[in-house]
Amino acid sequence: AISPPSLAQLGGPALAGLAATLAVAALWTLRGPGDGRQPLLAERSALRLREALAVALLLAAVALGVSQAQRLFGDAGALAGAALAALADAHSPIASLLSLFDARRLDAQTLAQGVWIAIAANTVTRLVTAFVSGGAAYAWRVGPALLAGLAASAIVGTLAD
Repeated sequence: AISPPSLAQLGGPALAGLAATLAVAALWTLRGPGDGRQPLLAERSALRLREALAVALLLAAVALGVSQAQRLFGDAGALAGAALAALADAHSPIASLLSLFDARRLDAQTLAQGVWIAIAANTVTRLVTAFVSGGAAYAWRVGPALLAGLAASAIVGTLAD
């Protein structure tokens, strides 16, 4: 759960990022794929026990790693740990940063920086993954929404400071 102080810090940038991402996605949806191809459908179920357990272990390991990095190296360690962990998943390092903030081990500015760094690092991973898995055409479909959300959250977060 997110605490009221962290929601006050991150709510505006999060909503701006969501709105920008949804706006770009809506434009792509209204426009259609443009290349005449149908969207890809999932061929397997999204719910798989083995993958769910792997994600749970990843979340626990990241929480421990970011916390220990902050304990050993201060705020810089927490930020570096969050960036590294976000290359695989953005949720777990952000949850770790929120936990550190709620425990008063991070200040509001470092929390905001860490969340933005985690989202930026994960955006890079998603862009590379889109390009590798679907080529330039797929990356072109996914990238604008990801980058719009990242830019909007950064702008609103910067204006809020």
